[in-house]
Amino acid sequence: MTNISDELKQKLEDFRTLIAAEKKNENQIQAFLEANTTFMPTPDLLGHQLHLNSVIAKFRVGERSTDYAYLTKTSIEWQLVLVELEDSGKRIFKPSSNNLAFTSEFTDAVAQIDVWRDYASQHLDRLRDKLRPLMVPPQMASHRLSLKYVLIIGRSAELEHHEARRLRLANYGAERNLRIMTYDTIYREVAAGYNKPKAVLRANSRGYFLQSAEGMPAHMFSYIMPAQLELSAAAEAALRAETYDIDAWKRNEPLNFNEKWTRASEPSLYDGMHSAVKGLLSRQKKRNGDNGAD
Repeated sequence: MTNISDELKQKLEDFRTLIAAEKKNENQIQAFLEANTTFMPTPDLLGHQLHLNSVIAKFRVGERSTDYAYLTKTSIEWQLVLVELEDSGKRIFKPSSNNLAFTSEFTDAVAQIDVWRDYASQHLDRLRDKLRPLMVPPQMASHRLSLKYVLIIGRSAELEHHEARRLRLANYGAERNLRIMTYDTIYREVAAGYNKPKAVLRANSRGYFLQSAEGMPAHMFSYIMPAQLELSAAAEAALRAETYDIDAWKRNEPLNFNEKWTRASEPSLYDGMHSAVKGLLSRQKKRNGDNGAD
């Protein structure tokens, strides 16, 4: 275990207790992850990493909701990753099977993901429209969009010292564009310091609701204006504590300077900037216009 804080050590212990408990369900795990976003894995990130440093809780795909989803991108494409959480007590393989057969619990979880896959293959334009407020800068919103899938289920014990099972699972996932993880993998990644806190969004009638900001969102307030983004009281308090000029943002002024401020927010800092940087900010302000839309 890396050199981590006492607070994180306690959270790791709480997580270990939760996934080992006999009586629990996916909702309890979901609640823990949303309250402790370091434990929300975001594998398969593209070059620009986790878009907006945010995940989308309960993102709907057709008639069903994911447990969470997230965007990642390069300069030419977007990738939407849909995540399904299953009980940590569910097994992946039948214990007595000689042919590496999967349990019905596992195949049922994969069937849920296949429903999302079928919807996306038929209605990718609807998913893009729903994501459009988050697909910033706006000039990138029309870039290619593809999907990947993550299933988190069970414990690592049934895979340890069993190379044939690991190979079977890896091949099965590769065939379906599906990453399969156990809860022990999450524990190890957090303990090793690989995962970071994130902001949590939810879709709403306005566009999106910033539910929490345990991790600060990236570039969000440079592009997304109040018409499409609502802040919870907790998220707003966290942002103000980090000196975001939320009052200016609520006046539809994009926070272009260090993602936190306008020129008026920190005039002394602006005045000391290099002329080339000032010119860039000025051109961006002209493109944004009065309403902050790029």
